[in-house]
Amino acid sequence: MRVPDGIALLALLATLGRVAPALAQVSASLSLQSDYRLRGVSLTDRNPALSLSASGDLSNGVYLGGSLIGQQTSEGLRDLGHMEYLGYAVRTADGAAWDVGVNNQDLTLYGGRPFRLKYSEVYVGVSKSDFSARLHYSPNWPGTQTLYLDLNGAWRPAPDWRVAGHVGVFKPLQPPAGAPPARYDARLDLIREFRRGEFSLGWSAATPALRPQTRRSHGGLVVGATAFF
Repeated sequence: MRVPDGIALLALLATLGRVAPALAQVSASLSLQSDYRLRGVSLTDRNPALSLSASGDLSNGVYLGGSLIGQQTSEGLRDLGHMEYLGYAVRTADGAAWDVGVNNQDLTLYGGRPFRLKYSEVYVGVSKSDFSARLHYSPNWPGTQTLYLDLNGAWRPAPDWRVAGHVGVFKPLQPPAGAPPARYDARLDLIREFRRGEFSLGWSAATPALRPQTRRSHGGLVVGATAFF
């Protein structure tokens, strides 16, 4: 793994440490997944990934976090990249919460010629109970500007169990020649919660398939384990 890419997460942890007195909650996690997917597309070409994440909520409604991700390739463990986010949330009297924020993704796809996926987004969202919706806008997605609608929900059939579902719509505002006008993705997960972790079994896919590496978009099972600190 390339050491410099860890600077983003180290800077985040340092920031959380400096603002700790104002934080309502600080958390960190370590996750192992059989496949790392972004909006239904496998960034690791269906190979395992390990991610270290940290997040914090300030008492004034500001929240921030980030992740450092590594992946297994035919050449060994490689650095997939990192992501960070910063936002502000406000809760209404009826229990709903509105939020606005920005995020940054800097990721490298391996398998053939490496491709760097680097972009930023601004977003606005609303959530209540186990349901949420967000609209993202990216001014610098590779080759175009984009919108992404992110819908999520969860159902808790029993204590320590939940079923999580996701539907997304990715819309290039200026699609390259030959590119589809939109891409849709979905994910369904069964999750078993423990005191300091959880296990998940899910299915994820995107359509139309991402070309030329269409197998990255095909439906597949994703098994994961997360430990919370």
